[in-house]
Amino acid sequence: MRRALAPLWGHADFLRFWTADGISQVGAQISLLVLPLIAAITLDASAFEVGLLAAAGQAPALEFGFFAGAWLDRRRRRAVMICADLGRVMCFSSSCWSSLPSRPARS
Repeated sequence: MRRALAPLWGHADFLRFWTADGISQVGAQISLLVLPLIAAITLDASAFEVGLLAAAGQAPALEFGFFAGAWLDRRRRRAVMICADLGRVMCFSSSCWSSLPSRPARS
């Protein structure tokens, strides 16, 4: 059994993909945890409002997932994956940036 797995770990493209996807999945799981915490702590959101936030996060996947998937299957997968991860980083960074307390203006 060990012998069958050895060629896959020696393939550089697979290792790059596996590493990048692992980092992407860690980021997705962190954002799944952090965004409701930011809403609860910074905005003093109730449990119902945090639930609405979680539901709103899943709504686009339910509404557009099938059509977007059919359309994106005709595109280059590598470019789509890179653009999707960069877009997710930008959205998450902007939400974190906007939750930072602002400094008072100097007079």
